[in-house]
This record gives sequence, C-alpha cells and structure tokens, in this order.
Amino acid sequence: MYLELPRVDRKESVIDFDYQATIEKRVSAYIQKNFSFAVFQVEEKARRLHIESRLIATVSWCQVCSHSPNWLGLHLPKEKIRESGLWLVNQLYKTPFDETP
Repeated sequence: MYLELPRVDRKESVIDFDYQATIEKRVSAYIQKNFSFAVFQVEEKARRLHIESRLIATVSWCQVCSHSPNWLGLHLPKEKIRESGLWLVNQLYKTPFDETP
C-alpha cells in the first residue's frame, strides 16, 4: 500500500484564484444580463446532431451576423474561424435550415 499525494498543478503557484473567481462572476453576470437562450428537448441523439449541424451552418451563412471589430477570434491562425466569426470549424457552410418543415 502506498500513499497517493494530491496532484499539484505547476501553474497553481501563479494563479490568483480569488481574482479568477471575481472575473468568472463578472462574466456570468454579463452573460445573464445581455444574452438570451432558448432550450428545447430533443430525445434522439441523431436528431440533436442534425439540428446542431443545421444551426451552425445557418449562422455561418448569415450575411447580417457578424463578430465585433475587436473579437479575439480575429487573431487565430485558423482562417475558417476568422472568416466565420464562430469558435468552431465543424459544420460551417454546410446545409442550413430552410423554410420547409
């Protein structure tokens, strides 16, 4: 039998956990005040993935949707992220939703 010591993160000595908690609270408050969300239940995984793919594609094709001029994603090396304004590359510019049921 041996004593297992807790894993020590090498960055732990340079992280200000109190400051991090303060920033997380500020970000959460900002999101709660400035964003709205819609949630709906989809039982089947295949259907959820289909809807997710179509949502991402729809936003990526949107001509009036845009990131802010100082969006951090503009500094990323991935061209698809810079051009789409979305923090992902999968499902971009694929088949969007249409008006048919």
